Amino acid sequence: MNRMLCILLAVALSGVSVWAEALSLASPDGKLTIRIEVEGDIRYSIAYDGEEVVASSGLGLMLDGVPLPRPSRSIPPVEAEHDGVVKPVVPRKMASIPDRYRELRIPLDGGHQLQFRAYDDGAAYRFVTGAPGQVEVTRETVELNFPVGSRSLFPEEESILSHNVTIPYIRMAAGPMDYTPGAMVNAQPHNFRDRFERPMSMGTRAHEVAKYVVYESPLQMLCDSPSLYRREAETTAYISRIPTVWDSTQVLEGEVGEYILVARSRDGEWYVAAMTNEEERTLTVIWSFLPAGTYDVEVFADGINAHRHAEDYRVSSLEIRPGNRTEIRLAPGGGWVGVARRR
Repeated sequence: MNRMLCILLAVALSGVSVWAEALSLASPDGKLTIRIEVEGDIRYSIAYDGEEVVASSGLGLMLDGVPLPRPSRSIPPVEAEHDGVVKPVVPRKMASIPDRYRELRIPLDGGHQLQFRAYDDGAAYRFVTGAPGQVEVTRETVELNFPVGSRSLFPEEESILSHNVTIPYIRMAAGPMDYTPGAMVNAQPHNFRDRFERPMSMGTRAHEVAKYVVYESPLQMLCDSPSLYRREAETTAYISRIPTVWDSTQVLEGEVGEYILVARSRDGEWYVAAMTNEEERTLTVIWSFLPAGTYDVEVFADGINAHRHAEDYRVSSLEIRPGNRTEIRLAPGGGWVGVARRR
């Protein structure tokens, strides 16, 4: 009897220690640690190699206008470990992606759950609802507080045009990204209007077409009205010939927030594209990356009046051999695309 009482007491004390003040979850390699505060409002912090990188920050969720309940004191949290491989359905930078993490499942009253995952190189969380039927997420609160004295670097973006030539260097570093290229109503900054009824894009028509080469996205889209694509059949036909996955990529020239010049290949054909911010500029394509042979290049470029009328473009053709140089002129917010096919 005394032994049974001791065992029950030990189990009870174990439960108290688990819920004392905070829970802790370490990554598989032990370098990253997530600390979850469960007293009062739910908060979390993250440390890497013993140094705090995210200070105490709050999390919250409202379903149908009601905040999720607090952690359940009657059910202990559960820790699990996963070591697998994700094989993307659509092509990405890697054919397989390691999926290795430790997970902490924190039960909330009412059958809900808060889950944290600690990866070797990052952290994640999600709420899991136990509510029957459909629910409406009324509000989600996510804080990201950095320790006092932290420094961060973020490119200065003066407009959407500088943004467009910043994201290839930062967002695409992690892999393909979702964007909304293909606007057929185009304007320069001085005559751009932010309107919902008939939206337009800032930058030239060639700037929009160049996005299909510069931006890596295996599931690409057309963001404008089908009627406009029928009307602008020449532009639509040119876009339709651009692949969405690539065999190789070379960044030929560029500067974050200023401009980019990139070359990509697919099935022996080469797609070269340039984009610029608000600045008009001239670049030179050096075709040294081409294998031996003679190539016909179909060009989609800014028209002579694109600095005033952003929808102005011109389509032309070139004959190119490896090592040749082509000077290209970009209007403010402009673009250039060349598709090289070997004879």
